[in-house]
Amino acid sequence: MGSDSLVVTAFPTAYFIEGEIACLGGILISVSKMLTVLDDNAADPVVQTRRYRYHASIQNVGNLLRYESAHSDHNQDHHRHEYDPWTDTELPDSPQMIGDAGWPHLGDMIAEVEQWYWENFARLPEGYAELGRSR
Repeated sequence: MGSDSLVVTAFPTAYFIEGEIACLGGILISVSKMLTVLDDNAADPVVQTRRYRYHASIQNVGNLLRYESAHSDHNQDHHRHEYDPWTDTELPDSPQMIGDAGWPHLGDMIAEVEQWYWENFARLPEGYAELGRSR
């Protein structure tokens, strides 16, 4: 069965989510996300993602894809990196600038990885990825 090591750390004005999600096919999703508090209603705070990085790779094989928020020095928009995991090379049209409209929730990225898994499962290792062992 898959597992995760996601940890949510709360601060007065922000939440941090970091860790990994172990998936079938040896796929590991690494998550780093910062959410800022817009309305601090203790019962139901309103938050918004400020920075994120979702990175999927196949352990002992290669990178699959990575979504990231804007950087201050390059790729100054939300963007998506895509790789050929069998050669571990970034595809020629990568990174793709996706803007605010393409900014994924973590669940969107997981669904994309799941779809990729079903299209490629015959080539993937059996079993789940191991947490704490990036690639």
